[in-house]
Amino acid sequence: MQDNLSGKYILMNDIDLAGYDWTAVGTYDNRFAGEFNGNGYVISNLTINEPTKQYQGLFGWGDGRTSYSNVGLENVNVKGYNYTGGLIGGGAHFHKKLYYCRCFDIIILKSWC
Repeated sequence: MQDNLSGKYILMNDIDLAGYDWTAVGTYDNRFAGEFNGNGYVISNLTINEPTKQYQGLFGWGDGRTSYSNVGLENVNVKGYNYTGGLIGGGAHFHKKLYYCRCFDIIILKSWC
């Protein structure tokens, strides 16, 4: 997704990120502007340990073109500075297309929202 921030993406299976150091998709300067459809699947064990960086989450920053739908997050641990969340770190006020997303067992440290 980092190579095409305006692409359309759909999950075809659950994803277990245990043991993987995730880098948030999109930054303030290079925003995710695509579509992400979780297709009813769950992303589990997302871990981000970037206590000095802003815009941390599965997606770091999106804009008004961004769409997130049908995804579950489970057992998420995100440590970031300002603008930190499980699904979306920053830019949430731009997201008019956030549908059927659910989160379970989430720990967010230094959260802005």
